[in-house]
Amino acid sequence: MAAALARLGPGAIVDGELVASAEGRMNFGALQRFQPGRPPPVGVSLSYVAFDVLRVRGEDVRGRPLRERVSAGLLDGLGPQIQPVLSTPDRPTALAWMTGLVAHGGRSRNQRVGHNL
Repeated sequence: MAAALARLGPGAIVDGELVASAEGRMNFGALQRFQPGRPPPVGVSLSYVAFDVLRVRGEDVRGRPLRERVSAGLLDGLGPQIQPVLSTPDRPTALAWMTGLVAHGGRSRNQRVGHNL
């Protein structure tokens, strides 16, 4: 992962979050047990979910639109361990991405979320 991010050049700044997954699902417990400098446990993979790119190859890119910074290429070719967060200004596309989203309240049972975007 560090090698992939290093391809953005010295001083690159990527806003994001390290996540662990096991059996196709995010696993916060596995992330808590992860020990830097050691490989993740068998069956656990680590990824960096990139929310934003602020600086790349010595250039401050904050003046560019978010869509360009994240979706349109600055993270292309870094490999599967670096996952940009998808975004769209298109409401139908966003709703399609949300199909099947489930939200949990503190005392609630599983309830499908309506399309209230």
